[in-house]
Amino acid sequence: MKVQPSPTSPKVRVDEDKSSPSRWRRILVVSILSGMIGGVLALALLRVALTYYSSSPFLKFFRLPQETEVRIIQETKTVAEEQSELRDLRERVLPQTLALFTRKNTGQIQDVFTAENFLGYAVIVTSDGLALTHSGVIQDPVAPLVAVTHDHRQFDVKDVSRDPASRFIFFSIDASDLSVAQFGNPEDETLGSTVFLVSHSGLAKNGAILPTALQGQYVTIPSSFQDALLTAEDLRGEFMISTPFTSSLNGAPISTADGKILGLSTSGESALARGIPVSHVLPIFDNVIQGKSIERPRLGVQYIDLAQALNIPDTLRDGRTSGALLVRTAEHPAVITGGPADRAGLQEGDILLAVDGVSLSGRVRLQDEIQKHRAGDTLQISYVRDGLSKEGTVTLDMREPL
Repeated sequence: MKVQPSPTSPKVRVDEDKSSPSRWRRILVVSILSGMIGGVLALALLRVALTYYSSSPFLKFFRLPQETEVRIIQETKTVAEEQSELRDLRERVLPQTLALFTRKNTGQIQDVFTAENFLGYAVIVTSDGLALTHSGVIQDPVAPLVAVTHDHRQFDVKDVSRDPASRFIFFSIDASDLSVAQFGNPEDETLGSTVFLVSHSGLAKNGAILPTALQGQYVTIPSSFQDALLTAEDLRGEFMISTPFTSSLNGAPISTADGKILGLSTSGESALARGIPVSHVLPIFDNVIQGKSIERPRLGVQYIDLAQALNIPDTLRDGRTSGALLVRTAEHPAVITGGPADRAGLQEGDILLAVDGVSLSGRVRLQDEIQKHRAGDTLQISYVRDGLSKEGTVTLDMREPL
């Protein structure tokens, strides 16, 4: 009689091993690894074949479509294309620029256009000769000055007037059909984006275009209580660029690639140039162009920006890291008696948090928001007094002209 093998016999154990799940898992892993290695080798061989046997009819099916190759090539600018764009920018912006010199009485053009007489640059605001520069260029508003266009025409500078809220100065020349600058706001640009300093000298045939990088808002950390004091009537904001400042760039317009002037260059405490944003004066352009006096709104407070000031006691901060803390000094009250803030009920020690729905922060200062408006405008204000949140309204009046 034939005896059946027991479940523990060697023959039965071998049959179980052939059908076990672990054996099939090993086979699956080996298969996947083999496929991956084979794919990598096949791709390498295909690249070699495309490089050395590109004319093969069979290999053309592995190439990108021709229009895709062309599109990729067009996204990379050549040196010639970049130089062409710089020439276009120079031809667009240079006619909008004036070089300013002190007037010499010799009558000889070579005596006017010297480094000793050069003051800086201005940009043209209207076609009939209204122009814009800053106080670092025209330091003496009554001195005889001459403005020179990019094509070497000379004009006497007249009607010099300063914006009471900023460093900008307007003047005019007797001209017509001038090329007018287009303006932009540096806050609308991406940090690190390329901008351009545009300049020309009196007798040079070609102006200069100097690429630089936009570095963002210039922020100072006050070293003393006195340095931290601000008023709602003075615009001090500047932006940084990554170019060392030289006197030859004083007032040079800072332009975007599409020709919008963001500001005029100026010196600073560091070696790098800074820009005074033309957005400071855009709200008053209409009045100036119409020949009216420069009018600026007044809130009538002195304050410290909590987002930038250090060593302010917590009892004054109310635990806040931003806002405008109204403070007084021996020379200046926190709230001017009879002024708009006084009429609105604001007091020393109040912390203004928002103006017309815009929250104050390190990037948004009280004076920036006030100077966007006009005398007679009524604004909503939010503030804190003794730890309690309050709301109110304030009607701005007009600041006395300089």
